[in-house]
Amino acid sequence: MEAKNFRIGNLVNGYDNKPFEFSETEFEEYANGIGIDEMVKEPIKLTEEWLRKLGFEGHDMDMWVVLPTGNELELHIDCVLEGKFENACLTQGRKETGIPGKDYKFAYLNECKHVHQLQNLFFALTGKELELKE
Repeated sequence: MEAKNFRIGNLVNGYDNKPFEFSETEFEEYANGIGIDEMVKEPIKLTEEWLRKLGFEGHDMDMWVVLPTGNELELHIDCVLEGKFENACLTQGRKETGIPGKDYKFAYLNECKHVHQLQNLFFALTGKELELKE
């Protein structure tokens, strides 16, 4: 893990196995010589539970959130194996039924396996933070 992959506000698992949010303090400690591996045990894997906490809706194979851009864009995270969410996709004009590319626009993005990656992607797409809804 590298510090360049994290932003203030990112959620990660600490060594006490509890999620914590990166603050300016953690980044100051990193800048003062404490390594990222000493602060973060592991990234939080995307699961249906975490996606729901972050405001996504859907089901066990495809979860999405409408982006606050005002142009019907949705960010989807697809499940590639049972309980393993990894693929990010943008859609526009999607309805309950239809064929991607024929009935609505879509574009696959990079792999997205962890909560902090999803937070960073959401911010890059919208300029807004993806926050917990619990």
